Amino acid sequence: MDPERKPGQRQACTEDSGAPLRGAVYRPRNPRASPLWQCSQRQAKELREAGRFQRAVEERAIERFIKCGDPHHGFARIYCDACGHDYLLGFSCKTRCFCPSCHQKRVLLYGEWVEENVLKELRARMLAWRHGGFSAHNDVRVAAEDAEGRKKFAGYMLRAPMSLQKMTYDAATGTVIYRSKMHAGLKRNFQVMPGAAWLALLCKQKLLGRA
Repeated sequence: MDPERKPGQRQACTEDSGAPLRGAVYRPRNPRASPLWQCSQRQAKELREAGRFQRAVEERAIERFIKCGDPHHGFARIYCDACGHDYLLGFSCKTRCFCPSCHQKRVLLYGEWVEENVLKELRARMLAWRHGGFSAHNDVRVAAEDAEGRKKFAGYMLRAPMSLQKMTYDAATGTVIYRSKMHAGLKRNFQVMPGAAWLALLCKQKLLGRA
């Protein structure tokens, strides 16, 4: 093993000269370290037994999310013809809205699609549009030639409604703590609730209308 390689990193592919290709180090994610995964793994059974899943899509989304990235449930072998290096990559669940990793991929792809297929033509039409006047929120501005900014704006419309960085799960008590902005009514910037109730709320908010 290369002593300079950090734990969790995969061997980088190399050029013919033997020099590693820039950006070629693969860092596998660890879905089981996620507080959402730990909460789902421990509390999904409680929701199922209590009959709190209102639709089949809710239970199916959590089950697929728990298996996401786990090679025990299927994997692909990634092989490089150039250097002969290979590694195993667990299948993703491709569950939109609930799985943070898979949903983020969808956000990035959606942003690129909107930029290439919608915004370019729409911008030209709006510049040529004769209108009598209208108002719009314009605190956030995207420059005319800022293609990356337009992609981010499109992805923002499809963003996940929660952040894993703000979530903490206490496995001993089965409790979730979620920190956010100060709530004017509650006079605090966090919410505490049982893990099962948190999952039920996520299913309602994140999978609403997703069949």
